[in-house]
Amino acid sequence: MPRRLLPLLFLCLLSLMSAGCASRMSRSPVAGPPADAVELVVFNDGFHSGILSPFAPDLLWLDESDDQIAKYPWMEVGFAADDWVNAHQGGCVAKTKLVISGSPGIMMLEHYPTPARPARNTGVPVRTWKLTVSRESWTRMVAWLHDWIDLSIIRVRHPNETRWFAFSTKKWTLQRNCNDFVIEWLRAGGIESGWHWGYTAEGFCGQMDCIEAELKKSGVTVIGPPPVVP
Repeated sequence: MPRRLLPLLFLCLLSLMSAGCASRMSRSPVAGPPADAVELVVFNDGFHSGILSPFAPDLLWLDESDDQIAKYPWMEVGFAADDWVNAHQGGCVAKTKLVISGSPGIMMLEHYPTPARPARNTGVPVRTWKLTVSRESWTRMVAWLHDWIDLSIIRVRHPNETRWFAFSTKKWTLQRNCNDFVIEWLRAGGIESGWHWGYTAEGFCGQMDCIEAELKKSGVTVIGPPPVVP
C-alpha cells in the first residue's frame, strides 16, 4: 500500500470506530418518571457544546451570589480552552497553538431563565436533545463535575451578569474538547455512547442523535446510573 494512503486509511478507521450508537443504558421503572428525576438539555450551536441543567440546589457551589440572576432556574455548563477564550485574535496562530500544545481548561458557566440556548451565529440553528436522568444518576454527574473544577481558585460572578468562568483541573486538547466533556459527563450518569477520539461538532451531533434513537427504541424515559463493576 502506498505510504501516502496510510493517513487517509487511518482517518477513515477513526470515523468508523466513532460511529457507534448508545448502548447499555438502564431502563426506567414501568410506572414512569419518578418525581425527583432531573431534566437536562444538551446543546450544540454549530461550534460549542454544553448542558443546560437545573441550577439549585445541587449546583449552588458554583455560584454563591445572592442576586436576581442567581434565582434563574437553569445553568449552562461547558468546557473550553482558556487560551482561546482570552485570545485577542482567534486566527491561525491561536488555532495552531491549540492543536499542538493544547491549553489550560476553563468551565463556561451561564444562568438562564428558561432552557433555551440562544444561537451563536445568525442562520446556524442550535440543536438540542432533552434527556431525563434519575436522582442517583444526577448525583453521580454532580460528583463527576466536582473533579473537573478547581475550587481552590474562586472566580466570583459580577452582580447582574449572567456568564462567568471557573478554572478546570483538566487541560483542553483536541482529544478533550467541549464535545468530549459533554459525552464524558453524560457517561458518568449512565448515558453511554460509541467509542471516540476527539469529537467534532458534527460527530458530537451524530452521537447525540444515536443516543436519542436508542432511548426511543428501548423505551427508556429515565436513565439510571451505570452498573457497578465488581
